[in-house]
Amino acid sequence: MSLSSSSPLAHSLSPSGARQAGTWRHYLTLAILLAAVFSNFLLAVLNAHVMSVSTGMVTLCYLAIAGAGFGLWLTDPVINKFYLILAGALALLFLLSSLYTNKFDTAFVYRLYLIPIFVLLGWSSRANIAGIVSKLLLVILGVAIFELAFTDQYIAFCDPLSYYTSTRSWTNTGEGTNAEANLYLGAYRIGGTLFGASHRAGSIFIEPLSLGYFATIAVIFTLSDASLPAAKKVLPILICLLLGILADTRLSVALSTALVLGYPLLRRIPLGAVSVLPIPLFVLGALVYANAGLIGGDLGGRLAWTYGDLAATGPAQLFLGGIDATNLGDAGLVNLITHVGLIGCFIFFQLASGAALRAPATSFLCAAVMVYLFMGSLFGGAMLSLKTGAILGFGIGVLARQGVSAVTAAMEVAAAESRKQDEQ
Repeated sequence: MSLSSSSPLAHSLSPSGARQAGTWRHYLTLAILLAAVFSNFLLAVLNAHVMSVSTGMVTLCYLAIAGAGFGLWLTDPVINKFYLILAGALALLFLLSSLYTNKFDTAFVYRLYLIPIFVLLGWSSRANIAGIVSKLLLVILGVAIFELAFTDQYIAFCDPLSYYTSTRSWTNTGEGTNAEANLYLGAYRIGGTLFGASHRAGSIFIEPLSLGYFATIAVIFTLSDASLPAAKKVLPILICLLLGILADTRLSVALSTALVLGYPLLRRIPLGAVSVLPIPLFVLGALVYANAGLIGGDLGGRLAWTYGDLAATGPAQLFLGGIDATNLGDAGLVNLITHVGLIGCFIFFQLASGAALRAPATSFLCAAVMVYLFMGSLFGGAMLSLKTGAILGFGIGVLARQGVSAVTAAMEVAAAESRKQDEQ
């Protein structure tokens, strides 16, 4: 990998870029990231104590945060060209699908590019993602414990029911909330939680699924951070598993455990092979769906949101979009195919996982994120939300740049040693 002084990559590794820490840009980057992570909680508090928050206000807030992230990246627009080419190809496929179906879903454009926008922001940042995640873990764990120990006080402070009733149309029928307890309906599971608490914790996300997803994202970043000694990874991972248990998000607990156990294998997957991971994952999901009756539980019904709809879809709809969404439910993967087709869906996973960055030393990071995004998309679209998607994209960008920096530094050391030997 050659680096000319005028190349974008050389500029991104220059001393002037390294001096970013401590500047206005560094702190503005952190402010945008934290605004994204805490967006739901802050809006809920605003709704509970200051003014009624509407759906439109939430939408404008989300767009403003994502727009601020993209705008800040534009002040130092460094990224490899291949990533931008794929982002452009995804936009063309979305336009093609929109023309084919005669529907232009502008709201989905935001969801489609949310994670890539924060990948760009992370790539241009010199932030310490391990430090950010460790501090967030402590805050989120503290709020989760407070929520479970002092539920009435937690409700009085952020009032989840009032917030969702004001900002989500599907709550008008009572779906998604529990009016008696003033909590998101997903906070209650028939048969109780894994740990016997009154409800599933939501912490700063005010709903449990995002808390569980954040815990899995934090596990991925902790395992991916080469600067963090193995011994120092144990406590953060245990906290992540605890958060997954407190949220009683079983997919999160299962994924986090699988990623920890599978770390030695996943880190050895060639980066090129990571790009095709969605294919075996899709086949694996189809096999599980076909044999769901042997497994029991509601797994078959939930996988039917994806595989049931796809099985009844023709080739044109698979590649150009427009799948009948009558019984779509919250199937994230089918939603992606509906809007950008199979090829666009494949490109999205390359962008959102960081595989399209083609950064060295990121095999585990990209493979783990690919697994997380694909598995999450089988059961819903929550992995595309701002509060978890922003930290995911940002961390991918930061860690990918660290991988490039480490390889570049090693190349410089090797070159210096070679020159030294030549002089001798």
